[in-house]
Amino acid sequence: MKFKGTYIKTKSKNIFSLIFLMFIAYVFIINVFIPIYKYFNPPLTVREFTKEKALEDYDFLWEKLETRYPYFGVAERKLGIDVEDIKKIYRKKIEERNQIDIKVFYQIINEALNEMNYIGHLMVFDANAFFRLKYVLDLEDEVVEDFNLTNQLQALEDERALESYGYMKNGFPLHILQKILFWNIGSNIRTSNVGEKTAFLEAFYPSVKNEKRESQYLLDYFNKLEKQGYRHLIIRCHANDSGDSYWMNNIVAPNIDEVKTLHTKFFIKNDGWVKNYYQDLGVEVIEQIDFERYPNLNLEDAQQFGGYIESEISIQPLFKKKVFSGKIYLLIDSETFSSIEAFAQFAKGTGFATLVGHQTGGDGYNGGTPMMTALSHSGLVFFYRMGYGINEDGSSNVEFGTSPDVVAGVSETPLQACLRWINEEN
Repeated sequence: MKFKGTYIKTKSKNIFSLIFLMFIAYVFIINVFIPIYKYFNPPLTVREFTKEKALEDYDFLWEKLETRYPYFGVAERKLGIDVEDIKKIYRKKIEERNQIDIKVFYQIINEALNEMNYIGHLMVFDANAFFRLKYVLDLEDEVVEDFNLTNQLQALEDERALESYGYMKNGFPLHILQKILFWNIGSNIRTSNVGEKTAFLEAFYPSVKNEKRESQYLLDYFNKLEKQGYRHLIIRCHANDSGDSYWMNNIVAPNIDEVKTLHTKFFIKNDGWVKNYYQDLGVEVIEQIDFERYPNLNLEDAQQFGGYIESEISIQPLFKKKVFSGKIYLLIDSETFSSIEAFAQFAKGTGFATLVGHQTGGDGYNGGTPMMTALSHSGLVFFYRMGYGINEDGSSNVEFGTSPDVVAGVSETPLQACLRWINEEN
């Protein structure tokens, strides 16, 4: 029996040694062999990429932005830049090179677009961003629909894009990459008591994947607050990957007892392709614009408009009765952006929550879903809004954001201002 035990022990040791060696071999193949092989044997798209093609792609990018993207004026006013100068400076960087690689080309156009500080969601995807969105394709239909990507997936399926971004990632396995990019350590939710029957909920970087995991947690939390007689709930949401679905499904829907609807509109440029794009989606483009209705609309920006689109966002209650019946407050500041900005717009426009803090960073729901376009030769994908979203007074939401209902003082954080307001009201 002793001999048999020793044998089993030795056998287990050998198995672990074999597994370890296999792991080392795998790591070597993935991180050393495949990148080297890919470097010397790039896909055809990458091998055939030249300076001439880089210039054609660069000009194509700016051509599409000039006819579709309505935020150059906003960028120049907010950032003090000259778009034409930026266009010329970075084109010259391509012209001055003897040869150019797709990775270098990406760096140049990324630097150029970064000059506009993501205004109107303008950016060129790096490999991580590209594959994060590719991951959405593997999710349920309702999630894809929420992202409203169904009419834009051509860019993510573009053969040149897949080859180029695969080359830029040096062949790292896509299925592993997707899991890593969407994997967050620990909980994205923090809760605390911050006053008499006053709770504070913070959601950090919620993603599509985390949404499913956290839905029940949030529902249980709201139930607990209601049963324990809490009267105030303060919410702070940070940047997220899940679009609007996170706050719609998990924060608003459980805590309303009737349909809440926000009506918005956005202008589009006077371009035939843009108009046809929306009309093909079954969206009405209203070409008669009464500019007198919008006293704070920038007149220079308005010269480029060829119509506007009315849109709405409606949320159905999850139950007949609110899970939490107390007052809800949403903290905002200059970091409130994109889908969290959309939450702020919805909360203010429907009365779902009181906004507390500072002016938001804007660029929320009322600009339409950003467009994705793949460059003809490189396959690199750039991202941009085609809709010029406005506030009720006609001012650009991207430029001016959303105003709080309760303004935080100079020395106050939004949370401090909210607690002050609650104490004053009571």
